[in-house]
Amino acid sequence: MKCRYCGKTCSASYCNEICSAKAEQYDRKVSKVKVSTFFILILVDILVTLITIIFAPYIGIGIMFMGFGLILLFFPYVTEETLTVMSIRSSLILMRTVSLVSISVGAIIIGWNLLT
Repeated sequence: MKCRYCGKTCSASYCNEICSAKAEQYDRKVSKVKVSTFFILILVDILVTLITIIFAPYIGIGIMFMGFGLILLFFPYVTEETLTVMSIRSSLILMRTVSLVSISVGAIIIGWNLLT
């Protein structure tokens, strides 16, 4: 059996008390997040992107990537199905990496278009 938080092989759901406490903290954070807040932020990002695309198409696309990255940075939570495949710590690292890549791509797009 693997530890639910760190993914190490152990005899129980968690390998030690630290992993158990961190997993409980993660579960509390996830339970506080409302799905409606996440979707409202996505809709705001789409609306800002659509409005910006009218005036500056490539900058609008960059803003979309940066907005999406910021949303994932503040809400790095995955589904329960994903947590059956990977540990909580791995999923947080993956989501934060995806968010930083998205923010970087958006900044590159905006920077490239401002320079040209």
